This record gives sequence, structure tokens and C-alpha cells, in this order.
Amino acid sequence: MKKKFFLSLMAIATLAGAMTLAGCDKSEKGEDFPNGGGEKGDATSVELNQTRLDMDINGTFQLQAILPAETKIKKVEWKSSNPKVASVSSDGFVTAISKGTANITASSKKASATCKITVSGKKVELEPIDPKVIGGFDPKTYDRNATAKVQFNRFPVSVKEFKEVREKIGKTPEGVVALELMAFEMYHRNPAIGMECVKLVTDQSYHRDITDGLKRIYGKYQDLARPYQVATFLEGSERSNGYNPSHPYVVSMKASANPYSRYEKYNTVLIEISVYTSGSRINDIPTREVTVYKRSSQEYYMVHGCGGFIFAGDPLTEDYPAYKGLK
Repeated sequence: MKKKFFLSLMAIATLAGAMTLAGCDKSEKGEDFPNGGGEKGDATSVELNQTRLDMDINGTFQLQAILPAETKIKKVEWKSSNPKVASVSSDGFVTAISKGTANITASSKKASATCKITVSGKKVELEPIDPKVIGGFDPKTYDRNATAKVQFNRFPVSVKEFKEVREKIGKTPEGVVALELMAFEMYHRNPAIGMECVKLVTDQSYHRDITDGLKRIYGKYQDLARPYQVATFLEGSERSNGYNPSHPYVVSMKASANPYSRYEKYNTVLIEISVYTSGSRINDIPTREVTVYKRSSQEYYMVHGCGGFIFAGDPLTEDYPAYKGLK
């Protein structure tokens, strides 16, 4: 199982609310490198998809940095001038936290661009998360025709809320699959909170591998970054629509072609599940495999291997619609 996980990670390295919106902000190109390449291939101009955002507390927005096509090192550093007002992830995901203003800056070694964030005192009230499980997998008997779907209206915003969702769906094989994807998206928004949630539902032996993979997917290098990674596992998400899924969100899965196997370490069974994705097809197969298990002494299921969730999906280029983020 672990070999499969590492192969998926290696593949990554080879694959190169109301808001008032404004037009793109374009920085000046470096005079010494007019082609946008930079002294060592760094971008000498940076554009953002928005220069001003009016947000409410709890609102979110995915900023995008646009670099010259000739740029060889597509690395951008994101920073908030006032993270207590608005925070920004390593790939431009903005979260409004409290009333005030903040400048979100995307910088290469040669250039930068800024978006001014104004957060009102109004708070976006988050509706309760209401997960529903449709179908399911018998933990004792393998059924090749078994299918399952997990539907939910938004992603958790805290470890406490994540645990509340786990209490509702984490006692089933299909539920923990959805929880792992939720934890990944939470990592995208806040690595510390997200990683704590990953550890709650993932076998300890894979924590380091997952951390390395998430750093690539949600990192500073645009050739590897996939802010829409989790969205590719939600129904309605297609590359042609910017990986913007239908709502409420649905994770769809089926029984793997591989029957259940023994997990001798914990004297239990490993259940392999195929999860549908629109992100990338391997050998024309539109699914990624995840293995889960539950020890007799455990109340909740755990993810044993999920290398397929880390595998980088097909990138969105400027020819495709923009990814709008998830709730």
C-alpha cells in the first residue's frame, strides 16, 4: 500500500460573503528582463485577478497570481499586512477574520502585486454542516457492486467542527473518505488546523507523506500548486468549468476491484474504495483508490493510504474558467 502512495507522490513532482471586484493589477516589468524571465527564471511581472475586495467576516476568496508565460520559476510568496483582519494561504486563499483593512501581496523576486481587502463588521453566519450518507460499504462482506455518496453543504472551519462531523459520518468506511478530503481542504485554508484534522482520521505511518504532498499541492510553485485539488473529487467538477463543483457537495465512490484484505498489524480488514475524480485520468480510469480500516478498539474508521488524493490533477490554464473556491 505504501508503495502505491509513494508512486502517487512522485507523480506530483513530474507534473509540471458579498464582494466588490476590481480589474487586474499589473506590476512593472524589470528593465533588465523584458521577457518576464528574471535573472534566474523568476517572474518580473505579477498580476492579480482582483485588486480590491470588500468582504464580510468568515468570507473567503481565491486570489490568483498571473505570471508571464516565459517565466521558468513560477514561485510566488503570499503575505497579509494584517493577518488578524484577513489571512492568506500559501497559494492565495483569503479568509476574512475581523473588521478592518489588509493588503494581500503576491511577490516574486523581481515583482509584486497587491489586493486591498476591506472587511466589514458584518458576519457571514455559517449554516450548520449537514452531512448525509447515501448507500455504503458492508465492513464485513465485500460487494463488488457497492456504491456510496457523501453529501455536505460546506467544509468545517475548526477542529471542533471537524470532530462534530466525524461523529456523524466517521463510523463508516465511506464517511472517513469524505472526512479526509475535508481535512485536505482545511489544510489548504489553514495548514495547522488542517493537519490536526488529517491526523485525526489518518494512520500515523502516513502523516509525513501526506504533509509533504499537501505542501506541494498547496505550495508556492504554481506549476505544482492545485488549489482546486479537493474540488476535483466533488460531483459536477470538470476542468472545462474551472473545477467548480455542484452544490451541495457530493463525494461519489464505489467498491474497488480489489477485495478486502487482512491488515495483520491490527488484526482487521483493509477496505479499498474507488473515489471518482475529474482531475486526471490514469489509464483512462476516472477514480483514485483509498484504503480504510477500523480496529476493534476504535470507534471511528481511519484512512490507511490515500496517495490518489495527493496525485496532481490536470492544471487549469488561462484557457479555462477560473476556479472560485469552496464554501
